Amino acid sequence: MRRKAIAYFPLAAALAGCASMVESASQDIAFRIEPASATCLAVRATIDLNDPVETIATLQAGGAVVRVAKTSREINIRCRAPGYHTSTTTVKPEQTRMSKDGLGAIMTNAVNELSGAAFEYPGEVQIVMDPDG
Repeated sequence: MRRKAIAYFPLAAALAGCASMVESASQDIAFRIEPASATCLAVRATIDLNDPVETIATLQAGGAVVRVAKTSREINIRCRAPGYHTSTTTVKPEQTRMSKDGLGAIMTNAVNELSGAAFEYPGEVQIVMDPDG
């Protein structure tokens, strides 16, 4: 009986990353920005002390679809446009259902945290800036 348990261990270890095999470690986010004249910078914090901020994208002409790596870190978007108040928006990732539920969820969490598959950002982010005055 003990040999059978040992024989199944490599299989369990191989399946530990199931969510990262099913879920991609990156995703697209559609940014929609009003007014179209706005210029926005999307950034997020990193764990690199030499480069603590990662630039995700510069957004113009009403927005864009941007491919981002999934992580547990928030994305901050700062927008400026003539005649409008500067706007700051925070996009928070949520834990995916794949990483919360199912057989082996405890085993998959470490792999999914590292690969980013345990998190997902909203598929669309709408930013509407307030006019001055």
